[in-house]
Order: sequence, then C-alpha cells, then structure tokens
Amino acid sequence: MTRRSVYSIDAGLPFARALAAGVVTVAGTPERLARGLIMVPSRRAAKALQTAFLDLSDGAAMLLPQMLPIGDLSDDDEAGVSLPNGDALPPPISGLRRQVNLAKLLRHFPLGGHYPSPSQAMMLADSLAQLLDQLYNAEATADQLSSLLPEQFSAHWQDIMTLLQILVQRWPDVLQAEGVIDAVDRRNRLIRAQADAWQQNPPDRLIVVAGSTGSIAATRTLIGVVAGLPDGHVVLPGLDRYADEQWESIKEDSGHPQFQLAQLLVHLGLRADQVQEWSGTIEAVPPALAARRRLMREVFRPATSSDRWQQLGAMTPPIDRTALAGMKILTARDRREEASLVALALREVLETPDRKSTRLNSSHQIIS
Repeated sequence: MTRRSVYSIDAGLPFARALAAGVVTVAGTPERLARGLIMVPSRRAAKALQTAFLDLSDGAAMLLPQMLPIGDLSDDDEAGVSLPNGDALPPPISGLRRQVNLAKLLRHFPLGGHYPSPSQAMMLADSLAQLLDQLYNAEATADQLSSLLPEQFSAHWQDIMTLLQILVQRWPDVLQAEGVIDAVDRRNRLIRAQADAWQQNPPDRLIVVAGSTGSIAATRTLIGVVAGLPDGHVVLPGLDRYADEQWESIKEDSGHPQFQLAQLLVHLGLRADQVQEWSGTIEAVPPALAARRRLMREVFRPATSSDRWQQLGAMTPPIDRTALAGMKILTARDRREEASLVALALREVLETPDRKSTRLNSSHQIIS
C-alpha cells in the first residue's frame, strides 16, 4: 500500500458530504464514478451517502457509484461479493431461531445448581448469542476463551465453563443439522472472501472503503487489501492525525475513542501522521472547531499521561477559549440519564428548522 491510499475526514466535518465530494474528485469522470464501488459500515451510512451525492449534484442527473454496506450484507447484496470457486454459503439462521435453539440447550444444563426456567433460558441464550458474535468478530473460538480461565475456579466460573461447553460441543452440531450458519459468521466469511478475491484479481475500477474503524477482524483484512489495490482508497472517520506523543499510549488503552483506529493503523503498518487529509473537505474549518479538537484531545488523553493536565495552562500555544464557544456541560447521574439527554438534544436539533445538519458535538457535551 502507499501513504496516498489511506485518508481521514477530520471529526466535526460532515462525513457523508466530504466523502461524496472527494469521490467525485478522485473519480474524475462520470463514467469512472458510475463504475466505482464505495463500501460503508451500514445501510444507514449508504443512504446518507446517496443523499450527499444528490445534494452535490444540485438536481442535475448523475450516475451514482455502487454503495455497499460492508457490515450489513444480505442476500440482496451478494451480487457485489465474489466467493472463491463459486462456492455457496449456507443461509443464515434467524436471530429468534438461534435464541430459541440456544435456550433449548440451556434448559438441560444446571446453572448454580438449578435448571433455568424458560424465561431465564431465553435471557441467557440472548447473552450467549452476543458472546458468540463477539468471538466471530475477533476471529476467536470458545475453546480459546476456555483456555484463559484458571484451572482452579469457583462455582460461578464453573457455570461459565458450562456455557462455553455449549458453544464448543453442542452448537456446531445444531447448525449443521439445520443446514445454516450464524449470520455474523456468514457476513465475516463473505467479507474475507471478497478480500481474497480482490487480492488475487485486483479490480480495474475505483474502490473506496469509508467510515469503518476496522473493529471487526474480517473488515481489517478487507481494508488492508483495498489500501493495496491500484485504485483502492481507504477513508477513516475522524482520525486524530495530530495526537503525536499520545499514540503509543492510545494503542494500549482500549477505552480511548481512537483505540480501534490505532489498532487499524498498526494492521496497515502506518503512523497517524502518514494518513492524508481527504480531498473532499468542501468547507473551511471554523477556528472554534479547530480549537475544540485540540481541547478534546487533551480531555481524552490516555490515563498514562493524564498528569499533563496540570500543565494545560502553560501549553504553547495555549488552547483558544473559542473551543468552549456554544458548549453546554450537562452532568448525568448514570448512563440511562445520559442516553435520555442525548436523545433530547438530537430531537431538539431535528425539530428546529434549518438545523438538521447541525453537528451535535459542537453544541453539547454530556459528562456522566
């Protein structure tokens, strides 16, 4: 890959509009644009990008590129995915069917000395299904998770081992008997298959992966392949390219907002300062926004270097007070109240005329 193939759209800018404008610039011609493929994290992101293209066209006719939700593949989307040797994957099991089947297995396993009731089994099955999806996304197995548990463990660890054994010993047989696979596993297989196909036969059209942080292992693989394609481009969302000395600490701090992007850069073999600014920035960055970014960089400084907060007043140059312009700090008692405040702030923006494109983080900061 080259440094020129990985870009970022800075936080605070309208991502979809900047992405659309940059794609038009990179494509160069309407024909090349129409043949292009843009992969975004979800269907909602694809719809937002489509709207951004239409806004840029100002009513003029335009042949749009294919927009594929990388994290939300379905049977309708598989025309855009190449599977090796024409192999067909089994259909995905529905969420409800999976929960019911897991609950049936759980009814026969005593937990804490008691067999779970039907309602308890359904709740446990939902949690077990979420764990299973997390294992798929990390390309890990329940066997590997079991090996992390201590040999001498208490009763509640024994219950956990029982649940893991359901995943290890029983669940694959259930899937095979029904001729299905888990939906997340199927999606990840499709993503890896597409990465393999492009690596073996690079496409001769514009390919853009945009908005993904690479939190899923299969997606990281695909991003790495696209970054190395002759006409491949990766556009990251809100990478802090100027964190400088913080990056080594960010790589080790799983709670940091930039952690997943830091891990993705490690996978790509790039430093943050090697990532270029996307060419689709269509509006000047207000001074208050630039100052806000610098302030937020300090607010989210990793714990290992939080002692630097004592020196904020002596920073050169000092943080401009315009960083606080229009900011409101609301103290929430817990995450539930925080979520309610966020929902109310979003509703206020949506219900106020001519404010639907206003950036929420430029007017509200909520601390819990």
